[in-house]
Amino acid sequence: MTLRLAELSEDRFAAFVGAAAHASFLQAAPMAAVLRHGGWTVRHVAVLRGDDVVLASRVVSKPMLGGTHAEVQYGPVGGPDAEAAAFFFDAMREYAKRIGALELVVLPDADYREHEADGTPRTEPDTSLVRALTALGYAHGGVAAGYEGGEPGWHFVKDLSGLTDTAALRRSYGKDGLYAVKRAQAFGVRVRRLTRDELGTFKRITAMTSARRGYDDHTLGYYEAFFDAFGRQAQFLLAEVDLEAYASGLHRQIADLEARIAASASPKKQGQRDEWAAQIATHRARLAESARIAAERGSGPLPLAASLFVDSADELVYLFSGSDDTLSQFYGPYAIQDHVLGDAVARGVGRYNMLGIDGVFDGSDGVLRFKQHFSGHVVRKVGRFTYYPSKAKHRLIQVTKRALGRG
Repeated sequence: MTLRLAELSEDRFAAFVGAAAHASFLQAAPMAAVLRHGGWTVRHVAVLRGDDVVLASRVVSKPMLGGTHAEVQYGPVGGPDAEAAAFFFDAMREYAKRIGALELVVLPDADYREHEADGTPRTEPDTSLVRALTALGYAHGGVAAGYEGGEPGWHFVKDLSGLTDTAALRRSYGKDGLYAVKRAQAFGVRVRRLTRDELGTFKRITAMTSARRGYDDHTLGYYEAFFDAFGRQAQFLLAEVDLEAYASGLHRQIADLEARIAASASPKKQGQRDEWAAQIATHRARLAESARIAAERGSGPLPLAASLFVDSADELVYLFSGSDDTLSQFYGPYAIQDHVLGDAVARGVGRYNMLGIDGVFDGSDGVLRFKQHFSGHVVRKVGRFTYYPSKAKHRLIQVTKRALGRG
C-alpha cells in the first residue's frame, strides 16, 4: 500500500505516541506546551499507509535569518518499519521546503554504538542510518566527542531490569557511589518533591551550577512550563539537610563513643579506643562546621542539590540538575540519585537514562565520573543531520552572516 506524509492533529499524534513501546520524552505529548513556551512553532507529521499511522514525529521551527530553522528532535516514533523510515526522511526534504525551512536539523532517536562505562566499545558502529541519510543529501555532524548544538550525543544508561529491591540496587553501585549514599543517609539528608511554588529554589540551585560550569541555564518560566505540562510524570526533587537534626545526631554519636571508651579499660583495646577517639574528633569538627554554616544560613532545612527527572514510555530520564558545591560534604546529589533509582526499581522501570556526557574517557569529565558511581554503560547516538532545501540560499545567508559578524 502506498505511503504518504501528512500532518496530524495534536490529539491523534498524542494517542499514537502514547501507545508506542518507545518514545523520547522530547516527542511526548506534554512537551508540545514546553516547546511553545520557548517560542517554537509546533507541527506533527506522520507516515500513513492507507489511513493507518506507521511513524509519527513532532517538527518544531523558529525564525532565522533568511527563513526558518526546523528540527526533528528524537523522532520519528514508531515500530521497526524500514520502508516507512526511509520514506519519512525522504519526504521530510519536501516538507521542509513547504514550511519555508532554510535548514532542517534531524536528531534521530537511533544508536550508533555502545560502550562500557570506561569507554571500551562493546558493539560495532551501526552506520546504516548515516549512509541512508547522507545519500539523501543530509549532512552528518559526525560522532565525535562533545555536545552537538547543545544536544547530548553520548548517553549514560543503567539497566534496571534485573534489580528487584533496594538492596540489589545498592549492590550494583560502584564502591565510591555506595560510600557517598551511606554518608548522606548518616547525615540525615532528606529527598522530597518540590511544589510549583518552590521552583524558585530549584532555579537558584541550577543557576549556581550553570554559572560554575559555564553553560546557559533555563529560565524559571521554562521550569514552570515543564512542571505544568508534565505533571506527575516529572519529578523536581530537592535534597536538604536539617542542621539541628544533623548536630543532634553528631552529639548522640559522640556520647556513644565516649561511653565505649569509658567502658573499655583493657590495654589490648587501646587500638580500638584510639579509633573511637579519632571518630570523636571528626564528629566534633563536623559540629563546628555545622555551627558555622548555621550562623551564616540559619539552622532550618538547608537545600543541597536539586534535579529534574521525567518518565517516558520505557525509561526514566535524568534531565537537569544542580548543587551547592559549598555543601558537597553532605552528598546531596548522591541522595537524590539513590532516591529516584529506588523509586524506579519499585515501580518496575526497566531503564534509567542519565543522558549527557562528553564522550571523553580520560578522567577529565567530572559528570561522567559521577554517573559511573552508579554503574551503567554508554550509548553513542547516531548524531545530528542537517538538510538544506536550497543550498544556494543557505550559502548566501552564511556569507551575509559573516559580513554582519554573526557567523
